[in-house]
Amino acid sequence: ALSASLPGTLLEVIVPDHRRAVAVLGQMPGIDDVQMFGERAHVRLGREDESAVDTLTARLTAAGIEVASVRPIATSLEDVFIARLREATR
Repeated sequence: ALSASLPGTLLEVIVPDHRRAVAVLGQMPGIDDVQMFGERAHVRLGREDESAVDTLTARLTAAGIEVASVRPIATSLEDVFIARLREATR
């Protein structure tokens, strides 16, 4: 129930240049949050978006960032926890 309470789309992004990718993704409209989990970034969009994988891949590639993988993933309890903490501190 907690995982289902977080609306939108969650994508896992794997790129070699994490810092640049986070900066690029953080500037994209529609992205609510970007969190790093080791070599993987969890990118949360506030709405359902079936074209998000293609959009993120194209934006990162246009910024000169090599993209290893972009895929939709299920929301974890850690994702929910971080989102709720961010909401509470706003």
